Amino acid sequence: MAALRTLKLLALRMLRVTGVSTLVLGSPWRQRRLLILCYHGVSLGDEHLWSPGLYISPDLFRRRLDVLRSSRANVLPLGEALDSLAKGSLPPRSVAITFDDGSYDFYRQACPLLAEFGFPATVYVSTYYVDFNRPVYDTMVSYLLWKGSGRRLEWPEILASPCVLTPESLAETARAFRAHAAARGFSARDKDVLLAELADRLGLDYERFCERRTLCLMNPSELREVTEMGMDVGLHTHRHRSYRKRELFVAELEENRARILAATGHHSEHFCYPSGASLPVFAEWLSACGVRSGTTTEPGLVSRATNPWFLPRLLDASTTPDEVFAAWISGVAAWLPQRALEPSDRYLFDG
Repeated sequence: MAALRTLKLLALRMLRVTGVSTLVLGSPWRQRRLLILCYHGVSLGDEHLWSPGLYISPDLFRRRLDVLRSSRANVLPLGEALDSLAKGSLPPRSVAITFDDGSYDFYRQACPLLAEFGFPATVYVSTYYVDFNRPVYDTMVSYLLWKGSGRRLEWPEILASPCVLTPESLAETARAFRAHAAARGFSARDKDVLLAELADRLGLDYERFCERRTLCLMNPSELREVTEMGMDVGLHTHRHRSYRKRELFVAELEENRARILAATGHHSEHFCYPSGASLPVFAEWLSACGVRSGTTTEPGLVSRATNPWFLPRLLDASTTPDEVFAAWISGVAAWLPQRALEPSDRYLFDG
């Protein structure tokens, strides 16, 4: 895998050095295609060190926006870009920026930078933690365990045996905590109590993370404010989950839409699959609910032939090399074999 990655980077550098990337960037072929960028978070602190595959530092995000500006990219609102694509009137070098989940760091870190560059964005929001504004359990469990690296954790009610928190044990330990909360049907408040106890056992100050709003979502007033700044708030399900049964899927979607409408006065028409987990039948269900698009974790460019309910995006994060990011802006990266982010069935439920 490492050798293939090296060869890919060499190929992209050759395309840049020989001027092919510049030619493609300004070509009619590129003008008929839209690049949708996907972000999850811009770090308030060290989140990009904890999860470099999802988070990006403020400095790196600024550099990305600089690349878009220097490439003369036309950064468009997602809905406008899709309308123009369908009509065949997409401007050259078109890009749309999206953020998943609706974290507070979008409001605190990303929005000021986007406003500085004059770039719009769509932020897909899961609304369950919007009103209960404490850290999201699944992500905060992983973060706290990472912060406690090197410590020994003994908790017979949750862990089969005591363990030392190492890079090799973190994922399995986090799964045990998620399974414990799920098996007992814990509410958000129950989970928050468990997070506080975990932090205490690891010698960490949980309330300090809460005060910083680490891994929290935007609250209703912040959602309204980003909407007033020109950002589009999109659908991401109420509890960051999709269902295989239509009535449950639709109920989850409509709850999400109602919460967003109450906070922003905005009727959302664009949807993002939680962690990319999707089924072919979802296109029909989304269309019937008046949803105009659905975005995935599959890398690629969007053309008029692309199914609007399964739109590819480039997931950009700390692990994305500068050459790869630039190659996606030009479009040449789409010519090379791609490795998709594996969708997580953890967010696809039967009932």
